[in-house]
Amino acid sequence: MNFVVIDTEARPELSELAIVNSHGSLIYEAFSQEHPNNSKNTPNLKSLKTLLIDFLSIVDGKKGASP
Repeated sequence: MNFVVIDTEARPELSELAIVNSHGSLIYEAFSQEHPNNSKNTPNLKSLKTLLIDFLSIVDGKKGASP
């Protein structure tokens, strides 16, 4: 994967982080435990800090694109 795409769905808060590779395959998905719409039964629930650390480790050195 040499690029990533970030979609915030025009919302100011992060409820889910999903990362796809350059072939369109899902390589990471997790949900923020701090978001009020995510219950404790939500699969792959992580702290916002952990989501951001995971994100940074995956995208380190990758290119970004603006819409």
